[in-house]
Amino acid sequence: MLNEWLELPQRLIAFARIGLRPAPADIERAIRYLEKARSEMRAGGHGDIGLESARAALISLRHGHIPSQQVCISAVRCLGSLMSVGTVLEDA
Repeated sequence: MLNEWLELPQRLIAFARIGLRPAPADIERAIRYLEKARSEMRAGGHGDIGLESARAALISLRHGHIPSQQVCISAVRCLGSLMSVGTVLEDA
């Protein structure tokens, strides 16, 4: 389930990296999904620090700014890592 919550935020941030601004409704949905992922990680006894770069990028988008390419790349990488770990945890 974790990966389902992280896929949309990762996709929107990847689009922002190339200069595409997501629709406001999509940004809000991605923020909600990120919070659901945070709750799921905490409930499973895992830290959620890996979500912070994605949260910062999405908040920047919410306020009408496109984050720098480096910020977007970092956030996408962090979410990808968490998704890899999420797949392992779900299969266990």
